Amino acid sequence: FNLRELQSAPKLSEPLTREDQAVLAVRRQTTTLRNRGESLVFRLDSATHRIEFLSSSEGQMVRIGTVSEKDQVSWKAFIDQDGDHFEVFAVDSRRRLLVPWPAVRADGKFGIALRETKANREVVYSLTANLGYKHGPEIGADDAGFFTKLSISPATCLSLVRDNDAAYQWNESELTVKTSKSEMRVDTMSNRLELFRFLTLTEDADNVTLAVESGAMEAARRDLSTLTDNIPNQFDSQSPISSTLSFLCHADFFTLLTSLTKGKGMNADRMRSNLELFRSLIDAGAFSQLDKHMSTTAPSRKGVRQFSIPSEFADRIPRNFTQQMVMNAGLPVSDWLLPRESWAWTVWRETCLVLCGETTQTKSQLKELYESPELGPLACEVLVWLTSRMSWQPLPELFAMKGLRRLDTPAFLSDCDCLLNSNSWVGSALVGVVGATSKLNDEHTKQLGERIGINGDTFLIAVRPLRDVAAEPREQAVREVLASLWESAWREKVAARLSARLSPR
Repeated sequence: FNLRELQSAPKLSEPLTREDQAVLAVRRQTTTLRNRGESLVFRLDSATHRIEFLSSSEGQMVRIGTVSEKDQVSWKAFIDQDGDHFEVFAVDSRRRLLVPWPAVRADGKFGIALRETKANREVVYSLTANLGYKHGPEIGADDAGFFTKLSISPATCLSLVRDNDAAYQWNESELTVKTSKSEMRVDTMSNRLELFRFLTLTEDADNVTLAVESGAMEAARRDLSTLTDNIPNQFDSQSPISSTLSFLCHADFFTLLTSLTKGKGMNADRMRSNLELFRSLIDAGAFSQLDKHMSTTAPSRKGVRQFSIPSEFADRIPRNFTQQMVMNAGLPVSDWLLPRESWAWTVWRETCLVLCGETTQTKSQLKELYESPELGPLACEVLVWLTSRMSWQPLPELFAMKGLRRLDTPAFLSDCDCLLNSNSWVGSALVGVVGATSKLNDEHTKQLGERIGINGDTFLIAVRPLRDVAAEPREQAVREVLASLWESAWREKVAARLSARLSPR
């Protein structure tokens, strides 16, 4: 555990005031909210938009809207999760995606944290968020869903009411606490948080509020139900990836994102062009083979929890966000992503384990890869990247030298074999995307080449033979395309990058 002394919180020997006791009671109830009909409502307001997150025992919802000059909110998008389904609805285009929730449990925490600066012990508040994720045979039907809770420490609550400029106002059972940074209003009879708001210092800053409201989730879902009445569902269980990506690549989401960010850090024309290209790939069937795999291998909900033995490794790793996602999402799908025991499968698994802090077998696995006579230039470049990130000298240089000795086309294609295996997710996606170029027009084909760092005309010449391949499977035709790209574009670039890793002689 981590023990800190905070000047802004009372000492352990100091008695609590009436205000202290009131906010602690409200904190206990708010962080353990279980009453049906009660919702935590988190709002982020700007001059032009509102983002609202609602959480209750019946699920979660996010809705995004625009704000008029008269402060009227017009909702533009809804994202809802009720334990059985995940729903996205675009209001203006009246498009709906309703996806069955799989055998996945996600636990989210959001809240308020404080820290004191070392220089002058100034109290600084910040919003926090974390997500835990788990799927697998131990997830039963009753366990699946997305669950959230508010996380705020007692010390943070006490510091809010003990700020040097805190002003208290009692109105019968209602307590209002105002400081230069925040405003809080609570009902001490019901221990309800009526309002917590961060006070902004500039007019164009976002206004952040948190409250507990009765019936908020039910009202929001009634609005959503009314809007989606008789709207067809665009999710196709036989094409889960294609139908979902097609839905999300619609122009209305791009328009909403642009308006939310006000175009900051975005090249709108380039993003619009990329969306059009991606939609053309979807329409050309780039993910049709992956759809077949996903519809049969994705975790499905079971009626009962299955027996499983947790590993010692899984029990001892720290559970920060990255490690949660890697442990519960990255490692379990290894055998679906790539052919077992292939070089790419080994690199994927070892990368996941390294991210979780487990490196006991990594160097022996890397040694085995290095000694493999089949290892080619593509695998060596990936391993140079991995070992250099871990500062495992002299492995980056050793893999670079091996890669430079294996720049021939057969060695490159040997590396590609596991990436083109149609029985894996990666293989299905790669063969599908490359194969789909046969249905693109010349302009989109050149654009795709430029997006992956290849001259557009060179890429068009390389993939043009695919247009003569009428039927599946396309693996051999794709291999020939990759061989052509290797010889005309990639080999020289890979050789240059590997050479740059060598120490001066």
